This record gives sequence, structure tokens and C-alpha cells, in this order.
Amino acid sequence: MPTAARVGRTVLNLLIAASFAAPARAAPPADGAFGGFASVPADACLAVRVRDARALRADARLGPLRDALQSLLSSRTLSESWARLAGQLGMDATSLGDQLLGLDVVYAERPGPEATEWAIATRVDPRVHALLVERLQPAAGSGGLAAFAEHRAVAAWRPPYLVVGPIGRTGLLDDMVRAFDAAADAGTLASLPPVALLRTGAAAPIELVWRQDGGGVGSMQARTGDRGVELQFRGSGDAWPLRLSAGWPVDPAWCADLARGSALATVGNAWTGPAELAGPVDRLLAAGTVDDAMRANLGARTAFVVGAAPRVAAGGGVPIPEAAVAIEVRDARLAWSQWRAWAGRLGADLAGRAGRAAPPVRTVAPARAAVDLRDVLAKVFDGHPFAGCGALEVEVVCGPGGNWVLVSTGTDAHARMRRSLPSAAAARTGSVHECGEAAGTAIARMLEAWAGDAARFARESPAEFADGASMAARLAGAIERARWRMRRVDEGLVEGTCVLEVVRP
Repeated sequence: MPTAARVGRTVLNLLIAASFAAPARAAPPADGAFGGFASVPADACLAVRVRDARALRADARLGPLRDALQSLLSSRTLSESWARLAGQLGMDATSLGDQLLGLDVVYAERPGPEATEWAIATRVDPRVHALLVERLQPAAGSGGLAAFAEHRAVAAWRPPYLVVGPIGRTGLLDDMVRAFDAAADAGTLASLPPVALLRTGAAAPIELVWRQDGGGVGSMQARTGDRGVELQFRGSGDAWPLRLSAGWPVDPAWCADLARGSALATVGNAWTGPAELAGPVDRLLAAGTVDDAMRANLGARTAFVVGAAPRVAAGGGVPIPEAAVAIEVRDARLAWSQWRAWAGRLGADLAGRAGRAAPPVRTVAPARAAVDLRDVLAKVFDGHPFAGCGALEVEVVCGPGGNWVLVSTGTDAHARMRRSLPSAAAARTGSVHECGEAAGTAIARMLEAWAGDAARFARESPAEFADGASMAARLAGAIERARWRMRRVDEGLVEGTCVLEVVRP
């Protein structure tokens, strides 16, 4: 390159760099717990901070989980764009990730008038920043921003942080830059009372804050350990899946017994608030209408199980998970009449939707009834594989460990739940109000089978369903077992831990 041209280009680069140089009082994200959210406006709906992602990527213990997450978060378009950017900077894709996202990253989202706004504040070595300017030649813009038109991004330089957002939707980016330039954290996520409380704890490599339905704030921290990853979370306890009652401390040994050989098992307290159709158990119970008299007859405890060896649908080979729920009741005789009538209402409701006669509720054993739903479900769900779940069974079981009503969608799950019921009165000690276990590898097998028969699950978009199920299977397959414990701290707050035992490489 001729000397004059080289000098001219250097001057241009310096001018562009100066156009988004940082003011002297810019404050980077704080190092303490949840300190990164002092750079995120309070109305953001999601914020994530990841410290030292390079070390997490290099941790051999996390190999399968890391690979699964990478496949879940990537796309062909994103991969091609990332590879093109790496080529422009003279790096490979992995090195680019380490240089741009490997030190300290704060990512935020906020609903916008037309689309979700996003912004990233990432710690970047000044030499890498200089390379970005030299190789990509951003256009100087107003407000101290530089535009990388080819990559549809704009950026502001707040040494040592580069704040990046999408072209055309810079509202959140502008607010994050203002938070960097402010002398205090007023008006940011970090200033909200729930987050301010979290800042008194210890920092973690990964921290997450999100807005819950109803206006609450949820949070999570993730740390690595010998067995995998430990998550600590807290938030409002009135919305599924964090919804939690605190009527009776649960027995983790019961959960462990129920989980043995199952895909999923939980033991907790019966929910006494309004039904929430987002939850699978509530959705099932609401179809038959659980009235006030039935609620008044409920005890404190409940359990849920999904079998690890699903039944295979006739003629298609699609595995159908079998599930069972146990709910403690006070008066067993009253419960039998209540829940037998509930099964009848459920069958009648589904039959009405299908335009068929209501299936009869058959007594198959003392205090045990079944209703065959195959015909009406096949009509209601138009051939969906889950329509082959067969008979719904209801049973009332009495014993020294309490009186229980069992509702199940399969004989094996029903028998598993019945065998696991407490054999003695429960102690009222402990502080855990729900515990659960999930076998990731068992769940992955089911998801893989569904991906292989996607047209039966999603006739309009089988390829999209197959891709989603396959990615979810990879993520589940990387987790040998997940174990969680939750407790209700007060009227509006729950907290807990979840350990993800990662499959060894």
C-alpha cells in the first residue's frame, strides 16, 4: 500500500476509534455478585452475565454439556456469519469467541415496539478492538456509535468494554451506554430490591436475572463442581414451575425411591392456589374440574412420576410416556366418590369435544376405576401419538403413611407410584418443600424417537419439530441426572438448588 494511502487509512481509523471513545467516568460492571446488572436498565426482561467463558469452555468435565449447548444456541446463519467475521479478523472461530466473548460478557433483552431489543457489553482487549476497527472499517455515526453495516451491528467503546446492539433497534444499547456513563446504579436492574439483596452474596461465573409473570424477579447463579454444574435460584413462588406451597416438609428419600428407574419424579406439597394450565398436572386435573369440596379434602403432600420405559404406540413405534400423580387426601371414602365422579367428568368433557358418547367409568378393583379414552383422544387430537395413552386410572389407597388418590395414564406408572407411597407417618422436620430428580439420558431417548417420527407430531412443520426435538435430546443426553431441592422462604419467595450431573466425556 502506498505510504500516503496507508497514512490516510490510519488517520481514518483513529478518527473512527475516537468517535466512540469512552468518557473518563465510564464505570465497568462491578465484580461482585450480580454487579454486572448495574449496566442494564431496570425494565430489561432478561440479563445474563458470564465471567471467564474461556475457562468454562476449556473445562473437560463440561464437554458433553458444552457441546450440547453450543448446538442448541447455534444456527447455520449464525455460524456462517461468525466464520465470515473470524476470517475478516484473521482468526479461527474458536479464537474469535475467546477474544470477543471469553472474558466478561453481559447480555440483555427488552421487549420493543416491533421486536425484542438486545445488547451485549463484552470486555475486549484494546488490541482486539483496534483490530476490529482496522479490518472492518466501521462507519462513524451519531451519538458516539460506530456502525458495522455488513454485520448489522452498532457499537460504543467504553474501555475495556465494547457495547454492541443491532442496527435499527438501539434503544436498549443506548440505555446500557448511559448506565456505563452514570455515576451510580439508579434505574438499573442492580438497583431493584430483589437484585440488590442478591448483591450481598458471593459472585458466580454465570448469573441470570429475568422478569417473571406477575412482575416478580427471578434469579439464578451457576457454578461448576466435581459432579457437573450447581444452580442456585430464587424468585416468586406463585407461578409454575417455581410455584410452591409450604404445608409440610417433604421426604427426599421418598423422591429418591420414586425416581429410581423413572425419567422424572417430584415430591412436594399440594398446591392450594388457583389452577395454572401451564403446569401439566393442573391441566389434567382441570379437565375434570376439581371443585371446592375436593380441594377441602386434600392433604398436604403430592408426588408426580414419569416412567423411563414408555409404552410404544400401536402401529407406529412412537414411545408414549406414562405418568402418575399421587395426592394426599383426608377422608378416603369421600375421596373415592369425588375422584370417581371427576373421572366421569373428564371423559364427558373430552367426548363432548370429539362429538362422541361419554366413555363409561368402570370399577376394576375395590376403590379403583378406569375410563378408556383412546377413541375420544384420537378424535380430539387428530391422530397425535399421545392420543394412544389408553385408559386413565383412578385409585384411592389407604395405609399407615396416609390416604392417597392416584391418577395415572398407564399401568406401569400407576404401579410405580403405588409401590413408592410412604409406609409410615411422615416427620414434620426439615426445610425442603419440594424435591425432584430427572434422568437426562432416559428423556433424551424419548426425544430422539419423537424426532425420528416428526410428521406424526407436527404435520405442518415436521422438519422444524425434528430439529427442536433433536437439539433438546442432545441437551438432555448430556445430563446424567438432575436433582433439585426447593423451599418456600416466605409468602412471595422461593429458593432452591439444582445439581446437573454431567455425562462424563
